[in-house]
Amino acid sequence: MRQAVSEAGPDGGLRVGQGLPDREREMRAAYEQLAEAGLGQPAGEAWKQGPAVLQDFEHQADGEPGWVLCLVAGRPPAAVSEPVWQAIVEAGRRAPAA
Repeated sequence: MRQAVSEAGPDGGLRVGQGLPDREREMRAAYEQLAEAGLGQPAGEAWKQGPAVLQDFEHQADGEPGWVLCLVAGRPPAAVSEPVWQAIVEAGRRAPAA
């Protein structure tokens, strides 16, 4: 039953890993591993960016910033706070091209 709810999402909403069917199982496993960080419900579909697979999540506590669940092959999954993720993205934009 728990798996069925996880796959369907609450009230039929977004699922963990939705948008990347070939990575949903892996993303659900990472979500369960990191849920104690306060990951709430998915805030959008999962997407790929370079070698990473990512998905935005709401924070369980109201008024707190959300999270970005990050998976890269060969590395442990990470939940990054939304403001930290935005700083990483901005730093990458300003990095000189190789």
